[in-house]
Amino acid sequence: LIDGKPDDIEMILSKNNNLKKFIMCFNDKLISLDSLKIDFSKNMQHLEVLILRNNNIRYLPGDLFATTGNLKQLDLAHNKIKKLEMNMFDFLDQLEILYLSKNKLSNLPDGCFDYNLKLRILDLSHNQLINLNEFIFMFQSQLESLNLNYNELKAIPCASLQCCKKLKQLHFLGNDIEMTL
Repeated sequence: LIDGKPDDIEMILSKNNNLKKFIMCFNDKLISLDSLKIDFSKNMQHLEVLILRNNNIRYLPGDLFATTGNLKQLDLAHNKIKKLEMNMFDFLDQLEILYLSKNKLSNLPDGCFDYNLKLRILDLSHNQLINLNEFIFMFQSQLESLNLNYNELKAIPCASLQCCKKLKQLHFLGNDIEMTL
C-alpha cells in the first residue's frame, strides 16, 4: 500500500484476516501505527512478513507485536524511531530477520532481543547507537549477520558475540571503536 488512507486500510484488513505479508512504504504521513487503525489482534495473527520501511514512524507502542507471533520478517528501516520499548519484541519468537537501520536509535533496552532465539539477520546500521549492553546478543545463537555500521559505538560487545556461534557477517564500519594493539 502506498499513500493509503487509514480508513481504506482498515476496510481492506477487516475483510481479510489471513494476510501473510503486509507492506506499507513511502508514506510521510505515517508517524505512528496508531493512526493506521489496525487491530493487530484481529487482522494480523497469520502475518509472517511486515514491511513498514521508508515511512515517518517515530513511535511504536510497546504491545504492538503481542499478537503477531508468526512474524518471521520485520522491516522498520528508514523511519525516525528514537526509542524501542523494553519488551517490544518478546512475543516474536519466530522472528528471523529484523531491519532497524536508518532510524534515530541511540540505545537499545537491555534484553530487547532475549526472546528472538531464531533471529538470523539483524541490521542496526545508520543509527546513533553509542553503547551496547555487554550481553545484548547473549541468546542469539542462530545469528548469521549483524550490521552495526555507521553508529557511534565506542566498544564491541565481545561477551555476547561469543554466543553467536553461527555468525558469518559482522559489520562495524564508521564507528568510534577504540582498539588497543
